[in-house]
Amino acid sequence: MNISTTKAVLKSLTNNGSKQTVDRCVTCKPCLQIPTSLGVNVVYIVAAVISENDKFLFIQEAKTSCYGRWYLPAGRVDKEETLCNAIKREVLEESGYVFKPTGLVCVEFDGPAWMRFVFTGVIKGGSLKKKKDAESLQAQWFRYEEIEPVKLRSQDAMRLIDATSSYAARGTISKILPFSTGHTLQAYRILLIFTWNKTEYMLLSLGKQGFGLELPTACFSGETVSVKELVTQFLSKCMVESNSSATNKITFSTPKIFGVEHNPWKSESKMTSRNVAYDGVVIDCIIRAKNNNTRRSDLPRLKPGAVCKWVTVSPGSELEVTIKRNEKNPIAFMDLSSRSDTSL
Repeated sequence: MNISTTKAVLKSLTNNGSKQTVDRCVTCKPCLQIPTSLGVNVVYIVAAVISENDKFLFIQEAKTSCYGRWYLPAGRVDKEETLCNAIKREVLEESGYVFKPTGLVCVEFDGPAWMRFVFTGVIKGGSLKKKKDAESLQAQWFRYEEIEPVKLRSQDAMRLIDATSSYAARGTISKILPFSTGHTLQAYRILLIFTWNKTEYMLLSLGKQGFGLELPTACFSGETVSVKELVTQFLSKCMVESNSSATNKITFSTPKIFGVEHNPWKSESKMTSRNVAYDGVVIDCIIRAKNNNTRRSDLPRLKPGAVCKWVTVSPGSELEVTIKRNEKNPIAFMDLSSRSDTSL
């Protein structure tokens, strides 16, 4: 394998993100017509699970629709606001505390138009809010057993607390924060690993203008589609046997998120000569694949001239070690079938 290729993939895994802007998709093209823009075709939510001395921070809602109910500090991301700045603002407005996010606990999806990013972190200043305003009535700390589900704005608050506690119980707290790269699309940057004959291979795609190799990207802008479905679509484009029976023989593991990339930006539109706001986000994930056909468990054959290539992951290499480390402590991935238990 080309050393520069190894370094590029290793750098993305080590930094939990890439500086390479995603403005195209190797799986489809319709997404390029409609850039991702907050308030137009997407809503991003941030929430925080904050604990101190075995207690969790809750705020009492001031909104008319849920007045007096309790919930975690949370809210919508504003235009031109980063995810980290959004959660800092929400915690300060609703609880009175200065919050420092230390990591992402989970990313939730409910189709391409709704995503929630759940942080954990520490209090760095401020004081507990006791006077009501338009943002909240007050804030309080509760032990887990003191939380009364019937008084919550939504039961999913308990699920997010459980997810954070489960992560902490593994002996490590997430230290992965959003990587500052601006994108025009909502997309996955995928590290697909296939094991054959006790050797691991990763599928890389050709870079722009056909030069170099990089992690494939697959957009989910404008349609509800899972990572596994997108990977299947990409493989179908590249494989010699591209029919559904061939791809159905391949099964995929649950995706493991190792990075989130986001940084809002503006650029002049060539069509209107006006500034267009872009709020794309890229989810970096690892997914493993295997062939269910025991009689034929070799690597899927790629078409001559395909836009991708199988590349060996050398046993014991720094790349292999880094891949396994990211798989061990990923950001949780939650694909919601409905928003009935979500609050925002």
